[in-house]
Amino acid sequence: MTVQRRARMRFSRRDGLPRGFGSFAVLEAEDAAFGLLPVAEPDSYYRARRLQQLRIEGRHAALTPLDGPVKVVLYAMSCQESTLAEDLDRLETVARDRGWQVVRRYTDTSADAEPVLRPGWQQARGDAGSGLAHGILAVDRRAVSRADEPYERELRWLGERLTFLELLAPETAMEATR
Repeated sequence: MTVQRRARMRFSRRDGLPRGFGSFAVLEAEDAAFGLLPVAEPDSYYRARRLQQLRIEGRHAALTPLDGPVKVVLYAMSCQESTLAEDLDRLETVARDRGWQVVRRYTDTSADAEPVLRPGWQQARGDAGSGLAHGILAVDRRAVSRADEPYERELRWLGERLTFLELLAPETAMEATR
């Protein structure tokens, strides 16, 4: 049995479903077919996939009942002002290409604090939670949090309010760059 096959079996048992059933099993089967399952860190990859699935389900729940244009808040976080401007430009372009309406733009210059303690993130999630915007568009999950627990907490908070977080780079792409 190959290392990738053993890793896939571990993933299937972790989600509590029989092997071959459920959305994670389907995603993992696709990854295994293309040789994308990591060999060294299956647990971190599994967590990234689970968080990615949670984010995608939140986006689907928020966008399904919409009738009209999608309104988003742009959010960028970096330690350098030049990077912030570039990120906001990229986000603006993506939103425009998708036909989304940008209502506001927020930034933070430090990732040291918990997401809820950063003023820009607080304003972005407040706009999304209040109904001013349907969701938040960010470059990658590091804009919210590098740690899994605070990131998941933010996804659940947004999901409870039928809002969403959309990323230009999926969670699994970030795992590959660690």
